[in-house]
Amino acid sequence: MTFGVGCRTVQRAEQQNAESSEHSEGTPAEGSDAIGEATMSADGTLVLDLRAQSGSTTGDARLVYPPSHPQYQKILEHLSPIATGQRKLVSPW
Repeated sequence: MTFGVGCRTVQRAEQQNAESSEHSEGTPAEGSDAIGEATMSADGTLVLDLRAQSGSTTGDARLVYPPSHPQYQKILEHLSPIATGQRKLVSPW
């Protein structure tokens, strides 16, 4: 399912199977406090790939914040320091 939530696009998928808890590239390792990963593109756009888990249910979301977005500065401050092309873990708010 894809829907807008104040930023360009949010993608969310829920899965209910044992494989959903396995670590894959682009997701934080089990036991990590991180809730996902963020990347800053060449134009400064922030892309957050976030994951939430509860039991066997997993929810994934991709949040895209261009520099013109009203929440951009707040998200940038939370991720700082982050540089163009850098990929880093996102800590909980």
